[in-house]
Parts: sequence; structure tokens; C-alpha cells
Amino acid sequence: WQSHDDAWLRQLPPQDPPFLPPAAVETEAAQVRKGVLGLLHLGKMPTETEVALATVYFLADRAVSGETFMPSGGLSLERSITERELFGSPKRERLDAMRGRTVWLIGEHLVEYLAEAVRQLVGECHVGRIVFLAQTDAGVAAVRSALRSVPPDLLHVSAVGDDVEAGMDAALQKHGFPTTIVSTPFAPLPARVFGAPGDAGLAPHDFRQFVHDHLTHHFRIARKASLIDGTQLVLVAPDVPFGTDASGTGFALANFVKTTLHAFTATIAVENERLVHDVPVNQINLTRRARSEEPRNEAEHLEEVKRFGRAVLLAGAPLPDAEDSRYRSRIYRGMAITV
Repeated sequence: WQSHDDAWLRQLPPQDPPFLPPAAVETEAAQVRKGVLGLLHLGKMPTETEVALATVYFLADRAVSGETFMPSGGLSLERSITERELFGSPKRERLDAMRGRTVWLIGEHLVEYLAEAVRQLVGECHVGRIVFLAQTDAGVAAVRSALRSVPPDLLHVSAVGDDVEAGMDAALQKHGFPTTIVSTPFAPLPARVFGAPGDAGLAPHDFRQFVHDHLTHHFRIARKASLIDGTQLVLVAPDVPFGTDASGTGFALANFVKTTLHAFTATIAVENERLVHDVPVNQINLTRRARSEEPRNEAEHLEEVKRFGRAVLLAGAPLPDAEDSRYRSRIYRGMAITV
């Protein structure tokens, strides 16, 4: 049955009074807002330490790939991943603890920076041996050329190829335990960005190689170094040479590596505090937060190089024993220093 009087179906609501009471709208809006905020937990974000601890236990599951290390997005910065400007120098007693000791430098791309670190390690700390692990014979030649002023009996350079783990094992057997391991990439950043149009874009296999060179490389070294007693591990984020990045591609890729390493540094630092080897892990950033802060001339570049050498001493010098000072033994762990 259908009524013949269906004019009411075509009626419109009056224009003057609202169709829904404003008070009811505000009440519902408040409930929705409260419900969404409650689901997101924006009022009580987890700290990076809590995230790192949760990640460690999460990765114990063999079914987990572990591709995400920072679920909180870095909204809460604490000691475990704080990125700070380089400030001050290590105390004399920390530098004296490196006298006569062995230091490993791994890398091939940042030879100028590593050479400055070697000069400061020899001049300030009087280390007994520098073990430099490059990737190729050309890298070995570049290292020896940059470090001609270093006494030959202090410098031991070798090429490890793609098997950096075997190179570290051989160095450990030949030269003994290192007091500091500095991990830098073997290859520079690509000149293209992922997702660019046409042939100018970074192809998927090139992106995989980029991740392997600048992230997996540090993971492989950290996995071995974390099982060496009495050492400090320093991970180095890539550099963008001044005057070579007009499009900003290199800066974008460098920041991608830097922030990803933040999460890994925080995670591995917390994990190593649970291991018997107790290896502190810190990070040095050669890319700043804004392109305007990057070096713009040779003088600023040389200043950055010297600051890098000082950062290696600050992050790589031995820390006080926990029995002497629990606070000072923990203060330089999981930290990212920007030079």
C-alpha cells in the first residue's frame, strides 16, 4: 500500500533553525575527539628507551623481519637517541686510557675525515696501533696517501672486499682486541633520488644497494663488534660534500640514513647493555638538520673535518667502569653527535 499524499517526501528542513541541535553536535564532537586521542595515545607517547627495549624483545621472534625500529616516530627524545651538537672534548683521563691501545677504522669513502681522526688519535691519545680496513686496493692506496705523516709501524691497512666480517676476524687474530671501532660507509651516496621521473630516478636495485652500503653495512659491523670485550663502537652517518648537491638529493638521502641509524643506534645500545660484553654504541652525524647549516666553503669544510676527529675521541674513548661511576659509565651510550 502506498499513500497518494507523498508531498511530505519532498519537504525541505527549515532554513532558520538548525537541523541538528548545536549542543548535540558539540557533545558528539567531543566524544569523537576524545576517542581518537585515546586510540592514538598522543598524551602518553612511549619513550625511545621503552621503544628500543620493546623492539629487542620483539626481534627475538624469528617470524619478525625487524624493518621498523622507531614506532613512536621520535616524538619523545631521551638519552638513548638524542641528537645533539658537538660540545666539549673528552677528559684527559679518558684519552690517556687509549695510550698504547689499538683502534679500528672501517671505511673507504670518508678518507679525509678518517685521516683527521687518525692524526688526533696518534697526537692526542698516543694509540699504539691503527688498523684500517678498506674495501678495495684503491681504497688502501688512498688511505696510505692521506696518512703519509703517520709512522708506518703504527698504521696497518688492508682490503677486506665485500666480506667485512672475515676482515674483522682476521684483524682480531692479527692485531688483538681494539679499544674503539669506527664504522663508516665504503661507498658515497648516490647522485639520484628514489622516485624521480624518467631515467633520472633511483632504480629499485640501486636503492637496495644504497641501503646495503649505508645501513646493512653498519648492522654487519655492529653484530660482530658487539661481541668484542672492552671496545666502543662508533657508527658514522654519510656526508654530503659541499658544492655537489644543488638539487638537495644527497641531503635528503643522507637524512634518511641518519634518522634510520638513530633508531638502530638506540636499539643496539640498549641491547648491548644486556650483554656481558657491554659494548657502548654511539653515532656521529656528518649531515646537519638544515641545508643552510652545511659547510659552504673550504674553511667551513676543514672545520667540520676537525670536529669529526674530536667527535671520534669523544664517542670512542673508553668510558669509566660502572663500579667507579654508574652515571658516567652510561652517559655516552646511544647518543648521536652532529658535527
